[in-house]
Amino acid sequence: MASERIMRSVYAVGIVLLLISPKSDAREFRCYSRLADCQLSEVVLETESAIADARFSSIPRSLTVETGRIPFVTKSLFNKWSEVNDITLNALSIRSLYLHPGLMHVTAKHNAIDTLLLDSNATEYGLRTLQLSYNALTELPSSLDRFVQLRVLELDHNKLSTVDMTKLGKLSELRMLSLAHNQLTALVPEHATLRMMKLRTMSLAGNQLVTLDVQSWEMDSLVELNLTANNLNWLDGQLGQFPVLKKLELARNHLSCDWFVVQHLYPEPNLESLPFTLDADEPGQCEHGSMMRIGQHCCATTKLPGGSIDPYEDKWSEIGELERKIQKLNRTMHQGSSERKQLLESKYTDLSQRLEQLLEKHATVNEALQKMETKVNAISEDELATLERELNEKMESIRISVEEKWNSTLLNRTADGTRSSSNWTLQATTALESEISSFRAQLEKSLRQFNQYTEKAYRQEALLDKQSTAIDTVQEKVENVLQLHNALQDRIKKELEPKVDVVLGFLSDIAEDSDEAKYRSP
Repeated sequence: MASERIMRSVYAVGIVLLLISPKSDAREFRCYSRLADCQLSEVVLETESAIADARFSSIPRSLTVETGRIPFVTKSLFNKWSEVNDITLNALSIRSLYLHPGLMHVTAKHNAIDTLLLDSNATEYGLRTLQLSYNALTELPSSLDRFVQLRVLELDHNKLSTVDMTKLGKLSELRMLSLAHNQLTALVPEHATLRMMKLRTMSLAGNQLVTLDVQSWEMDSLVELNLTANNLNWLDGQLGQFPVLKKLELARNHLSCDWFVVQHLYPEPNLESLPFTLDADEPGQCEHGSMMRIGQHCCATTKLPGGSIDPYEDKWSEIGELERKIQKLNRTMHQGSSERKQLLESKYTDLSQRLEQLLEKHATVNEALQKMETKVNAISEDELATLERELNEKMESIRISVEEKWNSTLLNRTADGTRSSSNWTLQATTALESEISSFRAQLEKSLRQFNQYTEKAYRQEALLDKQSTAIDTVQEKVENVLQLHNALQDRIKKELEPKVDVVLGFLSDIAEDSDEAKYRSP
């Protein structure tokens, strides 16, 4: 009986063990979301056997594993997700991540990923987005150049200490690159050519960079550049080499005051004139770091690039104030000269127009006077000759008429001897005097017209003289204005330009002394 009870107990224990152990690894996972994105929870696959035994039903192209633990995301696991091209694996304690060639979007943040595995048979990936922030990566994948279509690469908050820029340069389609909050001390090779013509956003914030050489960076589409919270003391290259840059962030660095001068950001720039926006250091940041404030930023005054000693130390504020005054003087001179030039040109144009009008009027009056003089001369010669000729003709006509009447009278007296000669003589004389009076009236009328034309000609001549005098006065004023303009130009050249040359020479000497100090310092 005792042996029988023992056998029953062993059998019962076996049944219990059978019930609790095998079924735990043979779980089936189903999407609990009815949306296009499949969502899974409590996915615990800690061993290769657990992955082999796991079953997944109807997994679509988009998959999100919300909770669970998958230390090793392997190729065999992706074989169970063969249709997936968009996957999110956040906070699943992943240490090793296999990337399937068919993936387009991968997000695996807040894990412990230190290894990325690629398919050895795939020469190119169609991956567009790779977001691996908050992991433990210490280097970029060696075969990063397979991601020929990658648009977004986020590797924030990892453990990268160096980055091979030649690998990044092969990502020709990249639009956004973020390596913020790593442990970067250098980008290697130091002077590497980085040609990323489609890159729009780049962040190197929160690293340990001291110098950065961007002279060989070709980024014609770069819009935003974030370099905040590094130890930057110098940036080799010009900001103008990024033609469409709209936002530049430099706060919480130790950039040299010399660098701000070289980049024309010191003294404080006119922010409206800059093609991009600048951030600002927080209040108290400069005092806390024993740095000098330049506009919105703090700059290091004790050291220059390469670690040499700054010979001007606390004189930078005075030099900056002097340069601001020089710039203000130059703007004032340029503005004043432009205003005077515009005023003189306006007056000169106005006087020139008035002079042209007077000359045109003078020419018109002169032409009218010439016509009038010609008409007066014609009246004084031709009409007088005509009147004299008509008068002679009429006198001759009267003489002939008188003779005819006289002869007729004689004939009549011979015939009858009764007509009175005295009556006829009186009538003839009266008619003759009437004709003479008429001719005299016409002659006087012609003389009056002649006198009127002559008087009008004298008046026009006086008006012409007056206008000529006015023209001479205007020409004299124009000459005075031109003399004043020349005098102002001579005064600017003699008095202001030497002073500006002296100040610019002083600043040039300061720059040369600074360069010599750099080279002399060990």
